[in-house]
Amino acid sequence: MKHIPNIFTLLNLFFGCLAIVFTLQNGIIITLDADGTQLLDMPEKIWMASLFIGIAAVVDFLDGFVARLFKATSEMGKQLDSLADVVSFGVAPGIIIYQFLRLSFAQDVTGVDVSLLWLLPAFVLPCAAAWRLARFNLDTSQLVSFKGMPVPAAGIFVASLPLIYWNVNEEWAQNLLLNKWFLYGLIIFLSYMMISKHRMISLKFTGFGVNDNEVKYLLILLSVISVLVFKWVSVPVIFCLYIILSFFSKYLTSTFNKFEGRYALSIGAIILIANVLIAIFAVKQDFSVSSTFKTVIAISSLFIRILLSLWVFMIAKKLKKNPNIWASIGFLFPSITLIIVGLKYLGSKRKA
Repeated sequence: MKHIPNIFTLLNLFFGCLAIVFTLQNGIIITLDADGTQLLDMPEKIWMASLFIGIAAVVDFLDGFVARLFKATSEMGKQLDSLADVVSFGVAPGIIIYQFLRLSFAQDVTGVDVSLLWLLPAFVLPCAAAWRLARFNLDTSQLVSFKGMPVPAAGIFVASLPLIYWNVNEEWAQNLLLNKWFLYGLIIFLSYMMISKHRMISLKFTGFGVNDNEVKYLLILLSVISVLVFKWVSVPVIFCLYIILSFFSKYLTSTFNKFEGRYALSIGAIILIANVLIAIFAVKQDFSVSSTFKTVIAISSLFIRILLSLWVFMIAKKLKKNPNIWASIGFLFPSITLIIVGLKYLGSKRKA
């Protein structure tokens, strides 16, 4: 039983290796359009690297959860986790940046033959990740919050770039990702944030109560809203929100504590209203079999509604205002929505 968390950690490393494989595919494709103009692009399979980094992030979260569940935390597991993270969220994202730099330089007439020296800065990212993780392993004061940006956060941000490049049909987004100076600036910023000692939020929950978790719940709520509004661009938006909330977490926590004592019941009512609105939004969507994004939104909104319902229950319990009734009302909406979404899905599957 004690090695089960280590198996999850090795899966993290395994998916990180797969991400590297899909990133290091046959270079840049050179084609000609009808007018004879040279067109340069990379094979779209690179987005599979983003997928595997995302799976690695899920597994990375689960290995800690499983370790605590089975009470199987160990020094070996800690070291193994950091080694896996260097590959999945350091090396693999660094190679993605490397490929984008190649594509950026290839836009110029002689860019295909660019010197390797212009591309090497991409590997500053995995070096910063290794430094950050080594320092983390020696620091016992990062149980509640982190010093410096967590390596998985930086890795997931970079992993979102291929998805944005190939799925967001906006010229400004593609031009930005093909701007070498933007990519160099991104390398510097992410590397600095990882090796810095700025206090960053840890999403590890020691308990699911409202106290001391206000900023975490706020980040989760804003993240869901970002996904609904910004879709593929939501990852950079959530990344920015994470940094902002981390910088102001102490102030926000003290503000929430003062506010909650006076207006706890009002907060519960607002959360319940938000719960209803998200449920209505989910039910109104057309969940066809081919619409993967909308299906993901449905599942995500379901989980966030359950989370909001728990929050309502906790606040009501704190005030001793019929918590069981509040909780029943809160869970009613996700339950009904799950049934409706399931029926819609089955209906669309039969039509297909």
